[in-house]
Amino acid sequence: MKHFKLRLIPLIFLVSILLGGKTGKISGTVSLSNQDNVPAIGTNILILGTDQGAATDQDGYFFINNVLPGTYSLRCEMIGFKTVTMENVVVKIGFTTAVNFSLEEEVLTGEEVVVVATRPVVVRDLTSTKSVVTKKEMDQLPVETVEDVLRLQAGVVKDASGNLHFRGGRAAEVSYIVDGIPVDDNFSGGASMIPENNAIEQIEVLSGIFNAEYGRAMSGVVNIVTRDGSDRYTGSIFSYSGGYVTNNPSMYLNLDRPRINGTQSLEFDLSGPLPIFNDLKFLLTGKFQNSDGHLYGMKRFLPADNIGYTGTEGETISEAGDSSFVPMSYRDRKNLMAKLTWKATSSIKLAYSFTAYDSRNREYTHAFRYNPEGYY
Repeated sequence: MKHFKLRLIPLIFLVSILLGGKTGKISGTVSLSNQDNVPAIGTNILILGTDQGAATDQDGYFFINNVLPGTYSLRCEMIGFKTVTMENVVVKIGFTTAVNFSLEEEVLTGEEVVVVATRPVVVRDLTSTKSVVTKKEMDQLPVETVEDVLRLQAGVVKDASGNLHFRGGRAAEVSYIVDGIPVDDNFSGGASMIPENNAIEQIEVLSGIFNAEYGRAMSGVVNIVTRDGSDRYTGSIFSYSGGYVTNNPSMYLNLDRPRINGTQSLEFDLSGPLPIFNDLKFLLTGKFQNSDGHLYGMKRFLPADNIGYTGTEGETISEAGDSSFVPMSYRDRKNLMAKLTWKATSSIKLAYSFTAYDSRNREYTHAFRYNPEGYY
C-alpha cells in the first residue's frame, strides 16, 4: 500500500507595508519641450490601473515608492499640454525605474501622445551582482521550475546530488524568501517550499554583495514575489506526457520502446476578483508532475535474498525477484497555492497565502541496479 503524506505550510496572515525586498520605485523628470526643457512644476503622474501616483516638484522631479513588481503604463497630465502615456514600464524588485517625460503644448483638445519605454543600457542603481527574472521572461524561457531559472544565472551551479551552489558556497548558505517570508530548509539546506513558475511575478537573485536585511545568507539570496489576483478573470491549463527511448537497452534498461506515460505533468492557474467581494482578488495555481526518469533497475533479487546460504537442514535459501523493471530515478511532486489579496490603501495590503507541497524523489545508485528495493 502506497503511503502518502501531504505537507501543509500555511503562510502567515499578514499586513504587509509595501517596503524594500518586495517592491520597486519609479522616478524621473518632466520638462516642457517648447521652452528649452524648462521643468514642469505640478504635473500629475499616474500609474494606470492603480491608485498610485505623484506630482512633480519645483525641479520637475517626481518619484513613486512601493510599486509592486510588474509592467505598467504611466500617464503624465498637465493643463494646456498634451497628455503623454508611457507604456511598457517595467518595475523590478529593489530597482528604481527611470522615466522622463517631455510635454508639448496642446493644439487639439484631447490629443494624446503614446510613448513606449525602453530599458537603459546602464542600470545606475545596480551596486551588486543581482539579476531579476520577470514572469514574461520565464514564459519565454525553456524552463519548467524555479530551479531551472536559477541554473541559468551567472555563478550558480548544480551538484550531483541536485543541490544549488552560489559562487562556490554550500547549499545551506543560500537564503530563500517567498513574499518576504523565509522558507529555508534548515536541516538539509535549500528551500522547503518553492512556488511554481505560473505563480511567480518576479525572481530576484543576489549572488554577490547584499544588504544586512539578508543577514542569514552567506553566498546567495533568492527573493521570490508571487502574483496577485487580476482585476478580471483569467486562467490557463497546460499538460504533457511522454517518455524516453534508446537503441542501447543493455545500458539503459526498459527503454527499448517508447512509453507515453513515463513522464506526466499538469499545471493550471486561475485568478480574478472573488465573487460577491469584488475588492478581494484571488489566485489559484497548481502543478502535479510524475516522472519515472530514464534509469531503471531490474528486480532480479530481493533484499531478503541469501544467495548460497545453507540452512540448518542443508537447503539453499534464495528468494529471487521476478525480473520486473523498477524506476530508480523517479520524481513525484504536487504543489498547490491559493492567495487572497486586498489592497486597503496605496501602501497597505492584506494578503493570505496557503500552500500544500509534497515532493518525493529517488536518486539512482548503480550498486543496487539488480536489487532496486534494497536501496532507500
